[in-house]
Amino acid sequence: VIHDCFLPDRCSPSKFAPTRFLRSAHIKFFTNCLSNLPAGYTSLDTNRLTLVHFCVQSLDLLGALDDDALGKNGDENTSNFIDKSNIIDWIYSLYDEDLGGFCGGAYLGNTRNYQERHAVGSQGNNHVHEYRHVHIAMTFTALATLAALKDDFKRLTNPHHIIVTLRKMQRSNGSYGAVYPPNASDSESDLRFVYCACAISTFLSNWDGIDVDLATKYVHSCGTSFDGGIGLVPGQESHGGSTFCGVASLKLMGMMGEDGNEEWKSDLIRWCSQRQVLLTNEDYNPSGGMQGRPNKLQDTCYSYWIGGSLLLLDSFDVLDHDALQSYVMSCQNEKMGGFSKVHGAMPDVLHSFYSLCYLSISQEEGSNLHAMKVNKMECALNVRSDKMKYFDVLRDS
Repeated sequence: VIHDCFLPDRCSPSKFAPTRFLRSAHIKFFTNCLSNLPAGYTSLDTNRLTLVHFCVQSLDLLGALDDDALGKNGDENTSNFIDKSNIIDWIYSLYDEDLGGFCGGAYLGNTRNYQERHAVGSQGNNHVHEYRHVHIAMTFTALATLAALKDDFKRLTNPHHIIVTLRKMQRSNGSYGAVYPPNASDSESDLRFVYCACAISTFLSNWDGIDVDLATKYVHSCGTSFDGGIGLVPGQESHGGSTFCGVASLKLMGMMGEDGNEEWKSDLIRWCSQRQVLLTNEDYNPSGGMQGRPNKLQDTCYSYWIGGSLLLLDSFDVLDHDALQSYVMSCQNEKMGGFSKVHGAMPDVLHSFYSLCYLSISQEEGSNLHAMKVNKMECALNVRSDKMKYFDVLRDS
């Protein structure tokens, strides 16, 4: 009944869509981005680990990390060369065992040389910069990226301390702060970081860092009775990204249906299904994409944020996947590779990654992707499904 009521009117696949999936171009795009980024990314230097995550995970979904040409024995003169061991070394340079997590970049020096570079006074007293923190999102992306690169995690010397730090980061309302140690009470605290805590706990097979009941109550407190979606914090407007974080958190905690109230699911499925944009005039705009909020433009990243939410809610079929896949494919850049936010824009690593995530989870739903090679992804965790086994060594660590 829910599906019949919420199913959007079908529309024909967009005439703007490229006729083929540009796998080789996408591999070259992500490979190049690992070594060279436009100046516009400079402001994201504190989140550089996330940019690496987008690129590495995308290459993994494309099967490129399995190709001999991209391994350590590849041709260093080609644009497709990736030194996996070098990336792993760099990620571990951001690991802070004492604080229990990973930093987002080496803007204050990496872990190896931090103490030396920030020694002060004739006695060499070590001064820790006030902005030297580990970040919960960076810890999540570090672990996910290391698994994609088939790391053995032997250098993650104290994974239990990550769990201890998680416990300290949970707030009294069930949410999580972004950084540790907190420099003040003004650290961000919302559903994004609840999700990161759940993902980290799943990777490490240790849930001692989360008060699950409290976190579950927080997720539900972010739901909006007005339209049925989920906001980033209680009382905020519903949004596709925060909806995914809330739904995925409940899924990972095993609390999707534990409250005995199914009405919120029906409202949420309805809200998600209504985010597919089906235009009546396609002369200038391809149709079928997802918007993150009502009255907003289509945006490729929401094909995953909202599409993934519906998959986790067992309601993936309420979407017109032929139309949605067609819209996402229309945002490929045929010259550079990658995907753009909207049709006709320049590609970027975030929207390129989440476009691939959607194409990965929807391959069995539409008719557009029969010739495309995208590996299956664990929808709730942003990790290729067959790479989850690399976390087994962290059990009971």
